[in-house]
Amino acid sequence: MKKTTHTQILKMVMTALFAALTFVATYIIRIPTVTGGYIHLGDCFVLLSGWMLGPVYGVLAAGIGSMLTDIAAGYFAWAPATLLIKGLVALIGWGLYAALAKLLRGGWKIAGRVAAAVAAELL
Repeated sequence: MKKTTHTQILKMVMTALFAALTFVATYIIRIPTVTGGYIHLGDCFVLLSGWMLGPVYGVLAAGIGSMLTDIAAGYFAWAPATLLIKGLVALIGWGLYAALAKLLRGGWKIAGRVAAAVAAELL
């Protein structure tokens, strides 16, 4: 049996923390729309999850936190799709920023994050 290292435990704790932050920002701060959905701040944490935790843990945090919001809000039918979509948004946000960071070589970091966020949210 493999031992769990300090880094692995930290990643798991950060994943749970970002899933909880995504849930709270999505569930508590909701502005209803005419389409039956709602506008929320949870996507900020979806993108932060991807950028700060990387492709594996960021996708898990973003997807699970958003999916739990759908379940708690009564949108059961949308929960599986939300898990996949928000996970993809985090993955695309991380991947585009990683690619742009190499191109920009340390400069224009905020512009790279904004460009990656806009492209990821277009999904």
